[in-house]
Amino acid sequence: MFFNFNGLKKIENIELLDTSNIENMNSAFKQCENLEELNLSNNNLIKVKDMNNMFENCKKIVSIKMGNMKPSRIANTFCNCIELRNLNAESFIISSGAISGAKAFYNCKNLIATINLGNETFRGDFINEIIYNCATIPPAKLVLNYTSETATLIDEILATKSENSNVVNGELIK
Repeated sequence: MFFNFNGLKKIENIELLDTSNIENMNSAFKQCENLEELNLSNNNLIKVKDMNNMFENCKKIVSIKMGNMKPSRIANTFCNCIELRNLNAESFIISSGAISGAKAFYNCKNLIATINLGNETFRGDFINEIIYNCATIPPAKLVLNYTSETATLIDEILATKSENSNVVNGELIK
């Protein structure tokens, strides 16, 4: 969609795009290195399953607001979003038998967010470096909420974090 638009700093009226039938947003904003913020909260993204590389290398993005989403592929989604501070992802639930999450939040050093890990079975390379080097610059903090089915997964994910990462176990969700 906007892949490699390096000069792009802001997208106005993105809510006017009809996203109601989109299932694949792989690399949609990848390499938009100068993009500073994005508000997708008014877009219908409930059918999106593939978010692999969606914001990868958006190095200057500070804020992303997400709409309702239940993706199953999130590998490299926010990888190298070094300046990302605010990720409004309250309705963002990683679920539906998620199969790919490797490096999803890799190198998001400034991130302040809460993510919900849904109640499905996770497979494949899901946890490989998912949070490595994430939330390492104070006051950054990533909170991982979980269900009874994903409680063990949280422990596995936390075991992969960097020594100085402020990634913590959140609350049990239903």
